[in-house]
Formats: sequence, structure tokens, C-alpha cells
Amino acid sequence: MADTEQLPMEVDKDATALRARVQANTDIEHTMSLRDAVRVYPKSVLYCVVLSMAIIMEGYQVGLVPSLFAQPVFQRKYGRVRPDGPHQLDNRYQSALTAAVQAGSIFCYWLSGIVIEETGYKRSMQGALLSLTCFIFIIFFAPSIILLVVGEGLLGIPWDIIQTVTTTYAVEVSPIALRAYVTS
Repeated sequence: MADTEQLPMEVDKDATALRARVQANTDIEHTMSLRDAVRVYPKSVLYCVVLSMAIIMEGYQVGLVPSLFAQPVFQRKYGRVRPDGPHQLDNRYQSALTAAVQAGSIFCYWLSGIVIEETGYKRSMQGALLSLTCFIFIIFFAPSIILLVVGEGLLGIPWDIIQTVTTTYAVEVSPIALRAYVTS
């Protein structure tokens, strides 16, 4: 037989039995209570909880920069001197700083599916956390308000990948009885 010829595929005689077992397991999973699901799948719950902890910092970060707008040091560094004396951050930059993260996230909504499909959950999460660390340095050392806005926009990209990875991973590894809880 030549190397270029394909061997005929053998039909799996146990395919019907396998399908029956899969269907039986699916039926059991559909009728499983929350307590039973946690008892039977503790690793699934643990992995989902640990992975989802990365999202906690997103909520903190989204509120962090806008909370700095009223701080005198922040206003002196990034604001302009008003005619009556004190520094103040322009409205356009306040809006840009609050919207930049969402703009980066919107850009990444379509990108995250492609990244996860190409690299897998583990590599996507590692890449997002690494880029998040790099982009935080931009925010931390930003000498101008423009660079601060750019850094905020760039931060939206890994935040969205982290959100997407954690949610889709939880859906794939959890039984139906746990999905609503581990994705929330």
C-alpha cells in the first residue's frame, strides 16, 4: 500500500453504547441539585472561583481613576490652572478617562473570542495578565493626561479578555446546576 493512500476508517461498534452513556450522564446532570453538583464536581467549583478572582481587580480599577479627579495632587499634575486660582481637570479629559476602559473593552469583545480560540484559556489568561501588568505601568508613570487616557484604553483590552476567559471557562467545565452560580 502506498504512503499516500488512506486506510479505510473502522466504524466504532461501541458508538451506540457511548452515545447512550453520554445521554444518560446528560440527563443526570440536568436533574442534579446544587448540593449534589458541588459534591460531585468540587474541582470545577474551585477552578472557577480561583480563575474568577482576577475579575475582582477590574471593579476596583474602573472606579479608581475617576475617584482621583478631586485629589489636589492629581489636579495639579493633569489639570489646568483656572482663572480663580486652583487647578482643575478639563471635562473632556474626565469623560475620556471614564470612557477609555469601556472603549478598549468594546474593541476587545470581538478580539477575545479569536484570541481564546487560537491560544486556549491558559495562554489567553497569562497573556492578559502580563499585558495588564505592562499597561498599569503606563497609567502609573503617565507624565501627561493624554498618555493616561491611552493607558486606560489599553487596560480595557486585557480586562475584557479576563472577563471572557473566566466566563466561558466556567460554562465549559461546570455542570448545568452550577453554571448560573459560577458565571455570576
